[in-house]
Amino acid sequence: MLHALTMDYALTVPALLRRTRAHFRTKHITSRRADGTLTRTTYDALLTRAGRLAAALRRLGVQDGEPVATLCWNHDRHLEAYYAIPAMGAVLHPLNLRLGAGELGHVVREAGDRVLLVDAELVPLAEGFLAESPITTVVVVGGGAARRPGWLDYDALVDAEAGPLDLGAVELAETCAAAMCHTSGTTGHAKGVVYSHRALVLHSLTLATADLFGLREADVILPAVAMFHANAWGLPYAAAMVGADLVLPGAHLDARGLRTLLAGERVTFTAGVPTVWLGLLELLDAEPGAADLSALRMVVVGGAPMPQALLDGLEGRHGVCRCIIPGG
Repeated sequence: MLHALTMDYALTVPALLRRTRAHFRTKHITSRRADGTLTRTTYDALLTRAGRLAAALRRLGVQDGEPVATLCWNHDRHLEAYYAIPAMGAVLHPLNLRLGAGELGHVVREAGDRVLLVDAELVPLAEGFLAESPITTVVVVGGGAARRPGWLDYDALVDAEAGPLDLGAVELAETCAAAMCHTSGTTGHAKGVVYSHRALVLHSLTLATADLFGLREADVILPAVAMFHANAWGLPYAAAMVGADLVLPGAHLDARGLRTLLAGERVTFTAGVPTVWLGLLELLDAEPGAADLSALRMVVVGGAPMPQALLDGLEGRHGVCRCIIPGG
């Protein structure tokens, strides 16, 4: 008698990260620091640190289903939180650092965040809403934890955990909340949108399909879209799922720095809002041939309509890539 193997496989972030560690542990993650220097690590090393972060958050009292706020730029420490928080059963809540302190205070109160991970250079913004928020624990990324008594240093917190949580071994229902983002550009207060584990995995699978972005292991992906913007359009999870190298640009998306990363890291896929690419196009027009961007196979433009001049410039004058607008 034939017996069918079970196909009841939970679509969760832990399952996704289990695949990453099994098949792509040596693939690279490059991150640009605030001073412009680059750091390099592997998925294996980063997931170990993410496991230590998860253990530290558990020790700080973070429970299953509880949101943990991040106020950070696109860098490797933020990526650790991206993987650790949902994989441990909590809910990733990246805050929109373009909002003012008053609106951020509303967002944090609505979500009920008790723990905040914040970049050192964004501490002044956080100080504008902390006093009237439910946040009781502040963890500062990149130094500056001594600004207030009781604040914690991110690296010291993570390094102190000798026993990292095995993120791939956590059993969760795929319908559990994994992440939450808040809308922007609305007429009223920002509104929270919650993503399940299943939604994140299905989104990652969709980004890998040939008729959309066709993300693959051979890609080098640079998310120029902010990590608070709809989970960086799903790229941190999709990259881990397919085993693509990741390049994280940090806080500054100036055209010259972005061009240096695209050329130096041989980026094949990138995505961001039109403003980013208009600045890059202006630099390319001013200094034609100054950088080799021939590795780029696709630029995704979203968040606002793409001007025809941008498409004509990047594809027509410089031939750097195929530009597409999601859903357009």
